Amino acid sequence: MKSKKSQGPSRAALVASAVILSAVLVGSAYFSRDENARSSRARPSPAASTLQPLFERCDGEPTVEVVDGLTRTTCTCREHPTFMIHTDVDGEAIERAGLMVPMYGREQDLEERKLVGLELFSLIAGAPAETFLPPEQLAEIGVRQTRFTHKGLTYATQPVGNVGLVFSVNHAPPDAASEN
Repeated sequence: MKSKKSQGPSRAALVASAVILSAVLVGSAYFSRDENARSSRARPSPAASTLQPLFERCDGEPTVEVVDGLTRTTCTCREHPTFMIHTDVDGEAIERAGLMVPMYGREQDLEERKLVGLELFSLIAGAPAETFLPPEQLAEIGVRQTRFTHKGLTYATQPVGNVGLVFSVNHAPPDAASEN
């Protein structure tokens, strides 16, 4: 009887080794990413004071990190009215901010969520949104995309399918005429 010559590890052993190696690499990448995220944490954002009334409603402490040289603050509120918010700050200036409220639910709930978005606009502008946004734009919020430039900032809203309503504030392009 001839003895069989071993040709190395079995296929099962190779697969098991590959799985273990993959798990080690994925785990290593996860923990390295987590360590890098912790080291990139920034000091509390100046946006936290401007938008404090919104950040106070968040579930837990807002997340503050440095992204592309800007201090990004994000948080979520699951209590009524529900919203998610993020701000990007450069030094002491809010470069951009966004807030999303869900579109589902009763009409009364949606109206309350719209008020949270208008609160974002009001806090950034330092004046009630109703005083600088035209009435026709206020009426179109949630129905179609709106955009209005006020004192160098563009205040926009956009419904996104049956998902949510996005409120955003960005610096207006240099050639955009201020409407107020």
